[in-house]
Amino acid sequence: ATQGVGVELREGDALLADGFADATGRAVLRVPSSAFREARVYRVRAVTSVDGERVEGPPRDVLVRARTAVSLVRVSDPGDLASPVALEGALITVTRAPIPNASVRVVRGTVTVAGARTDGGGTFRVRLPVELLAEHDVAVRAVFEPTEPWFAASESAALALTGPAPQRIHPAWVVAPALLAAALAAAAALRARVRAAPA
Repeated sequence: ATQGVGVELREGDALLADGFADATGRAVLRVPSSAFREARVYRVRAVTSVDGERVEGPPRDVLVRARTAVSLVRVSDPGDLASPVALEGALITVTRAPIPNASVRVVRGTVTVAGARTDGGGTFRVRLPVELLAEHDVAVRAVFEPTEPWFAASESAALALTGPAPQRIHPAWVVAPALLAAALAAAAALRARVRAAPA
């Protein structure tokens, strides 16, 4: 009977998880995420003991990908409308490990407006053309699309660089005060004329 037989999941000599077989001979082993300390391919195998003899299953390759997060902030003066827009960001894993030498794009909608590579600390810097500041509703995002299988893609929140277009004033709001002023002036003139007329 295999029920209750201890089963281990190992990579080399490192124990990743252990458990016991059920009545069908199957063991469900839950590996804690802390067992995978880095994003890479892990060659694992099941190990058990039968009559005191170690038995190993065939090796299986498991690809562990790291979830990522990318941020983007403006570092240049928002009031300076004559200089290029300086932005800075960082690319890290969810465990806060920096991702160096990675390609990051800055996009407006679906259009790429700048690109950079992260440094050793996972940070990057870009400069956007000042012409962008002449437009309304300009918002950009940093996008990480990995070329290696170890990382998952991510993108930053939208960063607004310019505000919305000012609301247009309806022509009636411009004309109405002038018409009102003219009507009041005409009424005043008429009143003055009536007063001045001989009885």
